[in-house]
Amino acid sequence: TQVTDALEKSKYLSWNTCGQLLSYRDCSNAQTLYHYDAHGRLRESINARGEHTHFRYDARGYLVESERPDGRIDRYEVDVAGQLTRYIDPAQKTLQFRYDPSGRLVERTDAMGYSVKFRYDAYGRLLQLTNENDESYRFGWDELDRLVAQKDLDGSGRLYAYNVLDEVIRLT
Repeated sequence: TQVTDALEKSKYLSWNTCGQLLSYRDCSNAQTLYHYDAHGRLRESINARGEHTHFRYDARGYLVESERPDGRIDRYEVDVAGQLTRYIDPAQKTLQFRYDPSGRLVERTDAMGYSVKFRYDAYGRLLQLTNENDESYRFGWDELDRLVAQKDLDGSGRLYAYNVLDEVIRLT
């Protein structure tokens, strides 16, 4: 499949019969290849320089390691629901993830102990994102699940209005 952007640059993608990406060639003709195991999981990618990245899974089928071309390893830990709970980079720096009972991400904590927090309404819509400096973005939604208000870190905000086709018709 060829995809051409607004600058008339083309990218090429090919898939197998299972709908998995087999190759991607960018507009500079650099190609990445993808190989899958018998269970349909990504096993290996090979970039345009011929460098291989390998992926390993646990018995449940969850990604547990990715080995970079230079041999460094990224590790992933998941809970019983398959949600990422911890990521350990090759330098042994850790990101931890915490979820609410509905499976929504509520906190991400980095290796330095700084957290980003997420708060949702009863319908699962993001209401607030609080960064490591305890500054917050806030979001408001209407009964049709459309974003109608946004407040940024600096206190500025935006209001959105929609037409009957759910297209934004006004942004203030």
